[in-house]
Amino acid sequence: MPKPADVFDQAVDLSPADRASLLESLCGENETLRSEVESLLAAWDASGDFLEQPVDMDTAIGSAAGNTLEDLAGQSIGPWLIGEHLGSGGMGDVWSATRQVEGAQQEVALKIIRTAILAPDAMMRFRNECRVLARLEHPGIARLIEGAVTSEGVPYLVVEYVEGQPIDSWCDEQGLGIRDRVRLLASVCEAVRHLNRHSVIHRDIKPANVIVGSSSRPKLIDFGIARVLDAAEDEAELTVTGLERMTPTYASPEHLRGDPLSIASDVYSLGVLAYRLLTGRLPFAGRKRWELEKEITTSGPPRPSEAEVPDPAMTKGLKGDLDTIVQKALHPEVDRRYPSAEALRDDLTRYLEGRPVLARGDSFGYVAGKFVRRHLAPVLLATLALVILVAGLMTGFTLFGRAEMARREAEQQRASAEQVSEFLESLLAAVNPTTSGAKLDVTVREVLDVAATRVDRELEDEPAVAASLHATIGSAYLNLGLLDEAEEHLVAAHRLYGNPAVMDSEGQAAVRVRRGQLAFDQERFEDAEDLLNSALVARDPETRARALLHLSDLFAAQSRLDKALAAALEARVLVDSDDVNDPMLPAQSLSQMGVILYRQSRYAAAETAMTDAANR
Repeated sequence: MPKPADVFDQAVDLSPADRASLLESLCGENETLRSEVESLLAAWDASGDFLEQPVDMDTAIGSAAGNTLEDLAGQSIGPWLIGEHLGSGGMGDVWSATRQVEGAQQEVALKIIRTAILAPDAMMRFRNECRVLARLEHPGIARLIEGAVTSEGVPYLVVEYVEGQPIDSWCDEQGLGIRDRVRLLASVCEAVRHLNRHSVIHRDIKPANVIVGSSSRPKLIDFGIARVLDAAEDEAELTVTGLERMTPTYASPEHLRGDPLSIASDVYSLGVLAYRLLTGRLPFAGRKRWELEKEITTSGPPRPSEAEVPDPAMTKGLKGDLDTIVQKALHPEVDRRYPSAEALRDDLTRYLEGRPVLARGDSFGYVAGKFVRRHLAPVLLATLALVILVAGLMTGFTLFGRAEMARREAEQQRASAEQVSEFLESLLAAVNPTTSGAKLDVTVREVLDVAATRVDRELEDEPAVAASLHATIGSAYLNLGLLDEAEEHLVAAHRLYGNPAVMDSEGQAAVRVRRGQLAFDQERFEDAEDLLNSALVARDPETRARALLHLSDLFAAQSRLDKALAAALEARVLVDSDDVNDPMLPAQSLSQMGVILYRQSRYAAAETAMTDAANR
């Protein structure tokens, strides 16, 4: 069963309707639990926030002793005539006020500071700081006109009256998109920059203190807890029991801890303001003060693009630069935040202008991507021109390379042909009976044997020519049925074609076809299939067609008739190419198909294939 305190924690911040629904679900029929929780909630609602309650004005203003808060209307403080009550806060109460200046009426906002929050020896510092704040002149800052203490000892601030709405309400009412909200944030940063340059920190930057009026320009108001950095913190002030001169959800970690503040503290509050404007929610979800303080002081919030927000459409443009900017501003470590409001403003401006933000670093890909998006049209034109230029150069170099390669191949083929011719002439001279004393009835076998003994010795420095002659001699031996001799020369040809000085893959593929045929004749069927399949990588369609026809023979010999027919059909398609010059290949492929079809008892188809082969 849940404890009353646990149910109270979940219900305290809900509306009455939502509270009733929650109590119904958690308490059920447990009337005792419900009664205790309702009692706690009623006490909470009745207590309010003591810091938000007006002080006893009998003590605050001696001249108005006995008067209620509303009775101050029409009273005077210094030269100022108090008008209507505008609001109350932890620092005091705000009134409209007027005075006559050279015949004209000046309207201001007058804030009466509660003396309970000031240590007795803080009045001198209050006067000094007011003089500094009064010298600030900036269109984004509500000017402090006067800060003084009445003869009764009541401190008050007189500030330029700004009519408008808090910045978050104004953005929501206007339906502003992300970029327009970022522009407003940059303007607020510019106003805070002006404060910081005069060694002043605001200490309470939040939507209620940034007002947007008819000019659509945000204006920073309420310097009730602003401090001049040159002035030392008053120890008495810092130790007043219950004193909290801040808005916790917008306060920096060091402010919550009671550590010394710097301009980076205002940067943190600007980060919270940015988070609120861009996501519609605060960065930290802790409801109790101790939970909130723990979250803020020990960890960063979720990225804005990952926040659970009422309107998911608000997070679509946040991923990337804005995530990084807000996370840097909200870093719990002072040294890892933006060093100033000016640095934060500069990165927001860079984002709006499509330039690289400094928080992301300077990786080439990121910077180049930003440059391209910022100068899309010129980059596209330059890229197109570069592509055309490169394409033209590549085409020129390719054509030149092909022409040069063709010239070199032609020269190499001519040189090889000359060397082969010289070898054959010397070979024929060696078996010529009229010049060498050889017998008259020389056989082809004898000529091949002579060639075989001389080719390696005489062409040792010409591996390409030697490879070609080995392939020719090996094929001749194979045609004569001299399988061992054929294998010796075909293996030698295959090795030479793979020589780094030759590297003729097409020559190797042609030799594999002959070696596959040899392995088939030797009934080494596995080796034959491997060799013939490896020859199918050749670019030359004649080589592939011969490999397929030999594979078809092999499959047929193994009674794998479907595979045999498929190989023959593939060869038939290849030999119809214009690149095939051997006139015998079309007839051979048709004849092979006819034989296989006949063995499959498909006699009509077999007859057609055989007839076509005969007519070739």
